Amino acid sequence: MPETAAILGWTLQQEIPTPEDIGPMLVEGEQPVASFKTFRDSATFTTKRLIVRDAQGTAVAALCINTDVMIWKAVRAIAELMLPEESSTEHPPEEKFFPDIDELAQHLLARAIDACGAPVDLMQKRHKIAVVNDLKDGGFFMLKESVEMAAQALQVTRFTIYNYLNELGNEGRSR
Repeated sequence: MPETAAILGWTLQQEIPTPEDIGPMLVEGEQPVASFKTFRDSATFTTKRLIVRDAQGTAVAALCINTDVMIWKAVRAIAELMLPEESSTEHPPEEKFFPDIDELAQHLLARAIDACGAPVDLMQKRHKIAVVNDLKDGGFFMLKESVEMAAQALQVTRFTIYNYLNELGNEGRSR
């Protein structure tokens, strides 16, 4: 019979509101999670431990679980480096699909010209070289007839585009 009494003494019978006077027993950063009535005592689960109190409200036992959380802090730090900031309202660029290569080429041209910030009619040589460099970096000139398309869009000859590409190639070699 004594074994049964010991088991009944620790049986969680029903959830009860967290006692208001538990606050002074909590340590910094500890929060009550749930409280239960036992056969003759009460038990409160917190974020750090289990506190068992007798009928008078005196803490008679505490079960603390201590673990080394350094590895989890390191995992969190790595994850935070890989994730974008939550406060960032920046959306990833929308992926676009084009039905054919000509539309893709026109899109790349328009994007490079817009990035320059000046209308083609008012562009100086440095602006046009910047557009050609942007197109070159994006692989635009691997497309068939791309030099002619760029020349037409920038209102220059195809020989001028080749000269810009040569200038860009020589800058890369001199560095």
